[in-house]
Amino acid sequence: AASIGPDLVLDAEKAFQAVVLNLYGQTEMASMVTVVRRDQSPADKVYSVGRALDHLELAIVDPISQQVLPRGEPGEILARGYQAFLGYFNDPVATAAAVTHDGWVRTGDLGRMDGSGTITITGRLKEIVIRGGENISPTEIEEALKTHPAIIQAVALGVHDRRLGEAVAAVIRPTSDADHSVLLTQLHAHLEQRLAHYKIPQRWYTTSDFPLTATGKVQRFKLRASIEAGQLQRLDEKTEHPNN
Repeated sequence: AASIGPDLVLDAEKAFQAVVLNLYGQTEMASMVTVVRRDQSPADKVYSVGRALDHLELAIVDPISQQVLPRGEPGEILARGYQAFLGYFNDPVATAAAVTHDGWVRTGDLGRMDGSGTITITGRLKEIVIRGGENISPTEIEEALKTHPAIIQAVALGVHDRRLGEAVAAVIRPTSDADHSVLLTQLHAHLEQRLAHYKIPQRWYTTSDFPLTATGKVQRFKLRASIEAGQLQRLDEKTEHPNN
């Protein structure tokens, strides 16, 4: 459930002179779950993953209580249908954790559903940062950072913090002409207009390249290991922002 930016959808349509219909799925659902329909709005086409396939049920639930949430509220995506997997081979414990007693597959992905049943992906459950008891989605931070003109790519993730349990860290790839001496101040001002205070990263790092899988997804565990090993340059090396 790696999210893609709207520019990628529009650029692909322009490059290939084709209609791009974004979709979402996972192997355990063999494998498509949703797809954008041709009759959906331009906003749905670039920001959402569409509606559920025929003969498939979707629900958005609280990850802890498993209670169904109201439309528009983010939570874990559950799916149920004829194509759902039966279980993990020789692993009943993992199967029990992934499939509820009434057949819902817990995808581990986070999203929200609007009144028409359209799903927007908001992140991965295992990537949620828990800072002092507050649950923070890295996707929201990344999308906000990507709207800054000096940022080419950004990844937000949780790193160990002695006081809060986890702190929000941001790893950014700035443009070649970005002035690092003023960039941190600019990014804080940019995020303060878009995010709640507690979601603004407390630690900032820069990189010229991100570790990727064969399909182009950022390997967050390698990025976190690089941070812990002190291998990434700190953008806020002298001091952290006083408001954090």
